[in-house]
Amino acid sequence: MSNEIDVRACKATNALVSAEYDLREFAAKDNIEVSIDWFELLQKQVYPDDPGVRYYFVVEKNTPSIILPLRLTNKGGVRAIESLGNYYTSLYTPLLTNDSDLLTLRHMLASASCDHGGAHVMRFAPMDPESPVYKGLLSELRAIGWIPFKFFCFGNWFLTVDFNWDGYLKKRSANLRSSIKRRNKDFAAEGGTLEVVTNTDGIEQEIAAFQEVYTASWKIPEPYPDFVPSLIRRLSTIGMLRLGIARLQGRPIAAQLWIVGEGKASIYKVAYSKEFASLSPGTVLTGFLLKHVIERDQVKEVDFLIGDDEYKKIWMNDRRERWGIVAYNPRTIIGFALLVKEVAGRTAKILRKKIIEIFLKSQQLGSRASWIFRLKVVAPTPQSPRDQEMSWTIHPIAQFSDFKNEWDVLVQSRPGTPFLGSAFLLPLLDIFGTGEEQLCLLHSDGQLCAAAIMQRRQKSIWQTFQPSQLPLGAWVTNGNIDLVSACSELMRRLPGLTLGIGASQIDPQIQSRPDDSAKVRTQDYIQTAWVDIEGSFETYWEARGKNLKQNSRKQRNKLQAEGIEIRIECITAPEDVYKAIEDYGSLESAGWKAADGTAILPDNAQGHFYRKMLENFCSMGRGRIYRYWFDDKVVAMDLCIHDDAAIVILKTAYDESYKAVSPSTLMRQDEFQQLFQEQKFPRIEFYGKVMEWHTRWTTQNRTLYHVTEYRWAWLKKLHARMSAPAEGPSQETSSPAQT
Repeated sequence: MSNEIDVRACKATNALVSAEYDLREFAAKDNIEVSIDWFELLQKQVYPDDPGVRYYFVVEKNTPSIILPLRLTNKGGVRAIESLGNYYTSLYTPLLTNDSDLLTLRHMLASASCDHGGAHVMRFAPMDPESPVYKGLLSELRAIGWIPFKFFCFGNWFLTVDFNWDGYLKKRSANLRSSIKRRNKDFAAEGGTLEVVTNTDGIEQEIAAFQEVYTASWKIPEPYPDFVPSLIRRLSTIGMLRLGIARLQGRPIAAQLWIVGEGKASIYKVAYSKEFASLSPGTVLTGFLLKHVIERDQVKEVDFLIGDDEYKKIWMNDRRERWGIVAYNPRTIIGFALLVKEVAGRTAKILRKKIIEIFLKSQQLGSRASWIFRLKVVAPTPQSPRDQEMSWTIHPIAQFSDFKNEWDVLVQSRPGTPFLGSAFLLPLLDIFGTGEEQLCLLHSDGQLCAAAIMQRRQKSIWQTFQPSQLPLGAWVTNGNIDLVSACSELMRRLPGLTLGIGASQIDPQIQSRPDDSAKVRTQDYIQTAWVDIEGSFETYWEARGKNLKQNSRKQRNKLQAEGIEIRIECITAPEDVYKAIEDYGSLESAGWKAADGTAILPDNAQGHFYRKMLENFCSMGRGRIYRYWFDDKVVAMDLCIHDDAAIVILKTAYDESYKAVSPSTLMRQDEFQQLFQEQKFPRIEFYGKVMEWHTRWTTQNRTLYHVTEYRWAWLKKLHARMSAPAEGPSQETSSPAQT
């Protein structure tokens, strides 16, 4: 380290204050997370007794030019240096002045490593990958001989404001405009009121209202219950608080914490009472606060912070990403070993995807080559061009059983979607079908290369069959079929005059997404997450967030202290499915899904379907029901099916009376540990909308999409003018827990 730069360190922000440094440059401006106030609050409420907290800084003329907040940790012999942050952090960055020299980071990083006895690994997240400081950290880590890697954290939706409220509404969908107007009218008619708290007047009463709503919502209890109240108090003293409260006849039923700085509003916390979801208080309050910050605060940007939740796209215009940096010290044995593991893991992930692609293509080519060979030997007479054309045949859905073997062979050629097999679709059609669906088969040279189950949505519009129980639309191809061409041909074959055809919820991993064109429209549906099963569970678990690991350990210690025995059971025998569905129904019928009408019960349609379907899969050795016990009581369950490429978690339920100890989280940890030990499946699929809880288990997601093809280009334009584009679920309709 150069002697020209005097890098100093302290263990708390009050040491900087006591030294009488000029800290005005580090006061909260547009973003409180980029301020000394934020780190003071974080340390006081989250890390009050943590001996590893450090603030590295360099002083020029009694003013620190850069402050680098870090945590030094030692877990299992691995000495790590981490950015000072946690669950509450949406954006991490060192604190800079206008005159900061990013080259100083080199000396600060070297000092931190030296102080930590030659650290093995450093980790900084989440950060703005386009920021100079992100690029500076990468550069300076390399400069001190470390090997850094980038990794994705989460998506971030935001709105650039260059309009008034009326201008904003004009840019929104007709669906959202109508919803805001209708919901506000209904809310007011029921005696609802809205309020924005901006200062310290009556702040404790408003904090109590916020906490009352949060407790009554679907939200997981805060791991540090004093953090948000302390943040609200601090914001109220510096003019950055915008605390929205929606009350119904005086009772708080929705609350949102927004933070407004110099030209920017950040939506930090949102919650509403499940009891009043039918009034959409979250939508009403979001619109109210958005109008407030646009017209009164005249902000230039609104930021929805963490995550790609579908409802955020309804309100915002743009998306950016937050990334992290992990770096290893190759001059230490442990650091080098971790580096090798990182490189091996990344390489294996890339190679595995390539190998699977090559394997699938070789299977398809091999099967096709074998068929061509047989044609040459058995029927050497050349086929006519007409015989070699691809053509759809349409059959009544009652004939599906006659073609199920051929259908299943096609599904198996595209592994990872066991729910598209006949074992899933036959009971689904029996219970949720109308009998009017059409079985559509596309053959080429005598081979089935695409298949679909279509239903008439309107008189002249067809779409793939897809009740809510089916994660993807009933559309299967061998991977070599052009989706647009196949839809065009099918549109001409379906009975009656068909003006449009839709393929819903398609997985880009199975069918590549076509480009929009004059007659074709594609739409994002949801993002879905998955977990790659590679390496050891210990490595996977160590990579999870500190909050998840700490909460899991805390809950297990609590249960152990109370003498409660926990265990996981995996049911695979078909004769045990009926009792398992009874147990699952007991969990759901006691929770919010019973009131919602979506609970699985042994004697309702949902229960009949899941019982029959899981019996089918268990009979084939491809069904699993995980049951989690506290002593002699079932507290959580997962319903799963699988093929050789993936295990799919279809449904999750837990006993809400044990919500405080997170039984579904504990079950998932034990379940994933077993799956990693088995190494039987390459991945775990969720096939549901990415929720906040998914992001604790994985950072990987992809976007499912819809495709609509119109008979004529002018029809697409007409439809676009006459109807609003499909929107994702609102805040109220989003599932409050595992689905």
